[in-house]
Amino acid sequence: MNFLVSIEIRSGGRNEDRAACFGSGDSWILVLADGAGGVGSGAESAEIVIGTAQALAVGRLSTPSAALTFADQEIAKRGGLSTGIIVLISNGEVSGASCGDSEAWLLADGKTLELTSNQSRKPLLGDGARVVPFGPEPFDGRLLMASDGLTKYARWSDVVRCVQNHSPRQAASLVADLARIANGGYQDDISVIVANWD
Repeated sequence: MNFLVSIEIRSGGRNEDRAACFGSGDSWILVLADGAGGVGSGAESAEIVIGTAQALAVGRLSTPSAALTFADQEIAKRGGLSTGIIVLISNGEVSGASCGDSEAWLLADGKTLELTSNQSRKPLLGDGARVVPFGPEPFDGRLLMASDGLTKYARWSDVVRCVQNHSPRQAASLVADLARIANGGYQDDISVIVANWD
């Protein structure tokens, strides 16, 4: 089977959202971070989350929870803040950890499972975050990860329809378009990841 993943990032201003994918074969790590604006280092904070996920991918950190805890400490040194989700896909299962108000979902056969439903929205990474693990869950259907720039401004039923009815590449772009406001722009930065096994 082939692993299909698409990442879409749209700027609503400073562009302090980040998302990335690391891995090969049947083991993958997906990461999404929304750096907090107004503290002067949102983009740098989000980049730190991406870097810790990459460290996890090469074995320098042991678990998604350990990676986000490390990110919390590193971001704090720089006076920043960020949300963070790291998803590990391995052996047909999805697990991970999160902090903040970005979200991760499994969408399959008309059913939805919010992987990040128990996460702690505050404090954020960089402020003594409480990192909450999730899974493992069987990886059925599609995986959706998104920052609050999408979840606050797009209708959820439209998001689900796009993700379930289009390829990951098409879905990520269409979903990001759903959060456009009347002038064609965005209220906030948006990061979206859509993935599934082909």
